[in-house]
Amino acid sequence: MATAKETTIDPIDYNPVMAALHKARAAWWLIDAFEHGYVQVSYAGLGVRAKQEAECGRIRDRVYHGALDDLEEALAEAEAALREAMAPKEPDGNRVGRCETGR
Repeated sequence: MATAKETTIDPIDYNPVMAALHKARAAWWLIDAFEHGYVQVSYAGLGVRAKQEAECGRIRDRVYHGALDDLEEALAEAEAALREAMAPKEPDGNRVGRCETGR
């Protein structure tokens, strides 16, 4: 009888830095796919071939430049999240316990 494979959840995957890096990786993949011709854009809604090719170019450019914007945004998010994570934490003044004098 087959048993279910146990999976472990890595908490780093839910870190804001990693989330932004995953977003950046997805945008990079789309950009790379467009640059190497792995993604084909077709637009069959127009009758004239020249109009179809022009519209395909416009669609490709919108998606490509949108991916570039997403990549830039994701890298900025990753930088901000990393800076926040690395910033020294200030002591919480609302905590119950010892005061700064040790009493």
